[in-house]
Amino acid sequence: MNKIYVNIFLGLGLTGILSVGGLIATPLFMTYFYPDQIDERKQTSHIYQMSFDYHNHSGMTLPITSLGIYYRTFNSTKLQHPDPYFVGIYVTREALSKDEYKANDSMWKINAYQGYEYNEWNVTTMYGTYTDINPEIYVHHTYIAYEVTLFSQLLLHACSNSSEVNISDYNYPSAEENPSELLIPGKWVLSVDIGFENDTVITIDVHEDGWMKYVHFNCIAWGTTEDGSPYCYGRASIAQIYKEYGSSLDNFHQIFAEYARTHINWVNKG
Repeated sequence: MNKIYVNIFLGLGLTGILSVGGLIATPLFMTYFYPDQIDERKQTSHIYQMSFDYHNHSGMTLPITSLGIYYRTFNSTKLQHPDPYFVGIYVTREALSKDEYKANDSMWKINAYQGYEYNEWNVTTMYGTYTDINPEIYVHHTYIAYEVTLFSQLLLHACSNSSEVNISDYNYPSAEENPSELLIPGKWVLSVDIGFENDTVITIDVHEDGWMKYVHFNCIAWGTTEDGSPYCYGRASIAQIYKEYGSSLDNFHQIFAEYARTHINWVNKG
């Protein structure tokens, strides 16, 4: 297992914070709370065309099955993409069995996502990608697997090289009842979710004030499909850490932005 992946989990202590696991590992989990009520966003739907470079990439250095990268500031200067509506990508690894994961015989499918006047309250409902507009693209593993591994390594490396911080030191106002991090002022810059073969999920939320929230989820409830394959339907947070990232994410922003500019283009059908 990749050294970065191992090191980052060595420092994680159990916090026993339960979460609704069914709402994790999908970029659209907040649709349960913020239904799609904005038809105007369909007027700004952009069709994306993606290209891929071949790499001599024989295997996965991280056992990743999904990766979501979403910039949460509209027309993000971090992303620097010529299309202001483009906000990120979501890729999933498709395999019929765990053996295919190990043999790296699986395929990847990728979506490009766009946003429309979104913020930390509604970001996950505003991507506005419809399968009839931007269908999932199936890509051979030797293409997208290289980028998935690269982006994940950069993100995990940034986490492992950032100092832990106490969020209370920022003196943010909180509600008298049911304090929520959604009450933290300012803007969220970036959200990431990484899924692994063992059904572990890592989420990273980056705030513009210089800190990020890192959460590690483990599966706590297993089910069985009709063909006998196990699947996870509930997860619990076993670690929730706040870190001050400083310049540790700069390299990721630069590399991902360059990839997006050169490989993800808006197709003007007008």
